[in-house]
Amino acid sequence: DGTLYWQQPIAGSVVAGVAYEPNVAGHNLIFAGTFSDTVSGVPTNVLYALDAGTGTPVWSFTCGGCPGGLGLVTTTPVVDWSHNIIYFGTKNATSGSGGGIWAVSTLDGSLVWARTDLGGVNNSVPTLSGDGSSLYLATVNPGPVFTLYALNTSGGGVRWSAGAPGEFFGVPWYEAGALYATAGSRIYAFVATTGAPLPGWTAPYNGGPGYAGVPGAASPVVIAAAGNRGLYAGGADGYYYHLNMDDGTLVRRLALSNTALGDATYDVVRDTFYLCFNGALYSIWDNF
Repeated sequence: DGTLYWQQPIAGSVVAGVAYEPNVAGHNLIFAGTFSDTVSGVPTNVLYALDAGTGTPVWSFTCGGCPGGLGLVTTTPVVDWSHNIIYFGTKNATSGSGGGIWAVSTLDGSLVWARTDLGGVNNSVPTLSGDGSSLYLATVNPGPVFTLYALNTSGGGVRWSAGAPGEFFGVPWYEAGALYATAGSRIYAFVATTGAPLPGWTAPYNGGPGYAGVPGAASPVVIAAAGNRGLYAGGADGYYYHLNMDDGTLVRRLALSNTALGDATYDVVRDTFYLCFNGALYSIWDNF
């Protein structure tokens, strides 16, 4: 009925992560990270684990003993409940430190591993492979150089990396051994184990191996089931695109807005996309 269950004051601006598994001991948590810029010194941002039922803080992570401190928590995290680890990215504070990729225990907030040598994370949301052995996340390296990494979740070692002329944005999509990610006006398709361009992605629609063109592409949504099988993404031109997931060619597009479209959520029961633009929430059939 819209009544407030609880409210937890947190100093500084907050990015909240909906990472919650009910009815499992130690898993009834949601996470909130702060992004308070630090002009000088070591940044002191915090990742909080809160009890989902009451909002009470269960633990907090600052990595106060880490060189450079904890930078600005910029995107929602991802949780591997099978191994009780939360993964998230940070970008540098104004002081020029704190950016990296972090793995933290969901049980007590202790540091499992961190990679602060790969660059900061601005707009990329972490994604796990189907078996949980790889973490996919993009960084902004000094230069700037934009890189998508596949990291070994056991220790954070680099399995492979791939660069792009534009910044990787949003949530990479893992589907049946393939990884789809957006950068600039392109959607890339990779073999998830090697980072090679997905076979067949010659993309005659917008030229060049391994990608398809969608202006200012939002996060991809991949539907692998029969029927309306394909890759879907919103564009900055106000169109919602349906691409062939096997080669990146254009199947069709639907004009929705005169403004850029953001990320969509897919309802597998109703075969419907939900997305926001022009101040409203819309539902769209996946056959357009």
